[in-house]
Amino acid sequence: MTHPYPGLRPYGESETDIFHGQDEVLQALLERLQAQRFVALLGLSGSGKSSLLNAGLLANIRPRVIDGGGQPRWLIACMRPGNDPFGSLVKEMEKLFPLLAVRRELQADSHGLARLVRQAELDPRQRVLIVVDQFEELFRYRR
Repeated sequence: MTHPYPGLRPYGESETDIFHGQDEVLQALLERLQAQRFVALLGLSGSGKSSLLNAGLLANIRPRVIDGGGQPRWLIACMRPGNDPFGSLVKEMEKLFPLLAVRRELQADSHGLARLVRQAELDPRQRVLIVVDQFEELFRYRR
């Protein structure tokens, strides 16, 4: 017998067909993402943030392509800070921009990320989304 729901783990992107009941929240999230450069998804532990992110937002925007070119509309880097937040960011950005000197640009100064995206010479209609799951892990480190 197969179970239609994942239990206590979050829904994944491939489970959007069984993810229900968050249409209004998802629509508000999509609108904010279009209008703002920074969007925080906050809530209590176990409230469904990761499910909304995976089966809602990412499953909704990842398949979108730019008309005529077939290029992805959204370039998405998903990371968890873990024990090496900077290394995690570098690893995910290198997946998006494998031909660029990602680590060097990000280490150079506080404008490295913006400079990196400019160097990639993306289609002006493309957007870069950096998802930091477990963002609160950034606050547990000394210096």
